[in-house]
Amino acid sequence: MVYVTQEYERQKRLNDQNAGTGKVFQQAQATYLSEQARLSSLAKQLQQIHINAARLDKGSIKTQIPVLSPIYGQVAHILITLGSSADLNKSLMEIIDNTAIYCDLKIFEKDAPLIRSGQNVSYGLSGQERYVYTGTIRSVNSTYETENRVVIAHASINNEVGSRLIAGTYVTASIQVGNKSVSAVPADAIVNTEGKDFIYQILSNYQTDPDSKALEMKFRRVEVIIGLSDMGYVEIKLLKPLPDDAKIVVKGARYVLAQSQAGQSEDDE
Repeated sequence: MVYVTQEYERQKRLNDQNAGTGKVFQQAQATYLSEQARLSSLAKQLQQIHINAARLDKGSIKTQIPVLSPIYGQVAHILITLGSSADLNKSLMEIIDNTAIYCDLKIFEKDAPLIRSGQNVSYGLSGQERYVYTGTIRSVNSTYETENRVVIAHASINNEVGSRLIAGTYVTASIQVGNKSVSAVPADAIVNTEGKDFIYQILSNYQTDPDSKALEMKFRRVEVIIGLSDMGYVEIKLLKPLPDDAKIVVKGARYVLAQSQAGQSEDDE
């Protein structure tokens, strides 16, 4: 490029002084502009692989080329080995950006009409019951998955807790489709026996020994039909109404069942 530039400047001076031919100057000018465009193109290509062409002019030669990721994140999979060549059509590694985590929810066909964008979502993970993740439905696919007849809903996860999640983690989600008041009890209040679900109503408690502080309790088994469950509570439907002031066992119902099967105090409704 140095020779081409000097030749162009020499022919330009001669042409300005009418000491040379216009044809020679035009050839020198065309060569100069062509080389200048080629040099600019090469500089742009070097810039794409993060090499400063200006430093190369000063004799700074690089023996290694940094490969920068187009996004921030963590390396999930390395797809090349040491010594292999890099190719434009070959991926080097897979990088996951955990700053914006999304969740794909599988919605059953019967529930699909109830799901729409903007609804709030609560997530739960196996082994992390004390963490409650929240998010929002962003979009819902308009077609069913052919294999299992489900609709995929794309939901966001709030950033303040999303960092604890790992890509590929399975979650159980509850989508808030509306507000409805129902009767519900803790899951520990329900027992299943003889193919039916029951809760226990406390009928009375009394002291059998005046010298003891221990109380004896009498229970009645009440059959219920269970519905939806969420956050440790289960919806119930009573086959027969209970008094408004009725007291029920909310914890340890299985113990009451075991005692009743051993012949302790219990009445069936």
